[in-house]
Amino acid sequence: MKESCIVGCEFLHNRCCAHILNLIVLDGLKDIHESIAKVRNVVRYAKSSPKRFEKFLEAVKDANIQSKSLLSLDVPTRWNSTYLMLEEAEKFGRAFDRMVIDDEQYMNYFEEPNGNGKKPKGPPRSLDWENARLLCKFLRLFYEATLHFSGSLIVTSNSYFHELVGIQNELYKLCNLDGDSLLKRMVEGMKMKYEKYWRNIERMILLLFVAVVLDPRYKMKYIVYWFNKWYAKPKVESMVEKVRGAIDRLYAYYAIEFETASASASVSASGSGSCMTSDVASSSMSSASDTHDPWKSAVEEFQHHLAQEDNGECKTEVDQYLLEASEPPCALGFDILGWWRVNSSKYKILSHVARDVMAVPMSTVASKQPLA
Repeated sequence: MKESCIVGCEFLHNRCCAHILNLIVLDGLKDIHESIAKVRNVVRYAKSSPKRFEKFLEAVKDANIQSKSLLSLDVPTRWNSTYLMLEEAEKFGRAFDRMVIDDEQYMNYFEEPNGNGKKPKGPPRSLDWENARLLCKFLRLFYEATLHFSGSLIVTSNSYFHELVGIQNELYKLCNLDGDSLLKRMVEGMKMKYEKYWRNIERMILLLFVAVVLDPRYKMKYIVYWFNKWYAKPKVESMVEKVRGAIDRLYAYYAIEFETASASASVSASGSGSCMTSDVASSSMSSASDTHDPWKSAVEEFQHHLAQEDNGECKTEVDQYLLEASEPPCALGFDILGWWRVNSSKYKILSHVARDVMAVPMSTVASKQPLA
């Protein structure tokens, strides 16, 4: 099994990035569940029967709320469904406040013990709605990152490091600010979980950094820039060396495969060519001898010299690729697969590496499925 894997199975195992995000966010939400529970209970109340939902719609109309959003009840263990519930419910905060007066059964609902013998928490007050808005604003970053990681019809491997940069910068910025204690407490818990999985490069598969380097808009300079902002110089040098080493090992593996395939094709072609008759072969040799061009030979010798000189300066396609200018980072609608397809004649081996690296999914969960 190991012999049949690329580079000895070094890049075989990759954690699901969407699952790690799930763990990070759940760790941050565990201490602020009361406001979430209150919002969840009013949504559950409104959706529990047609009559109650009709009362809710009347309150929306009376509060003059112009929104086409629909209430959705979350699954408590799936934070992205909680985010969507809060995002929709906070738009109707004034309507739920009106129901305290307009719907007699509304307040009774929170006084009656449920199946566990406990009264439902709620209804939410102004502070709870403020917490909901605060959470929505912060969780949107993680929700959108999850969608990017979970895309099934787009390239996702080259987006990993970009999402990592955004999340780490936001977590560290909020941890160092004096502000809302609720948000800061939540962020500190998420930061600890984040560092457990993504702070140390030793815990991350190098292929995820290789994917960024093989994006012609960013290459090696992008990860070097952020590594320098995050880590001390010795660690940066070590990390960059590891990433470059991973690219070189992949390239060397594909180069051997490419040479083997080329050699097989040459043997096949020469076998077919040997079927010529001796008369035709003799004729071809005589013709070649008659058309000898000394000036053409001189040019070919010079071209051979240039090729050797270029090889001395730029030993592999990796060196050539990294030395050439990058594409504009903010290019709209950039098609990374199309770029490698167009440049496959220039990078015969590296384009095959890029094709396979870009096919690596960052998540085992489809984007429209709630995360378990």
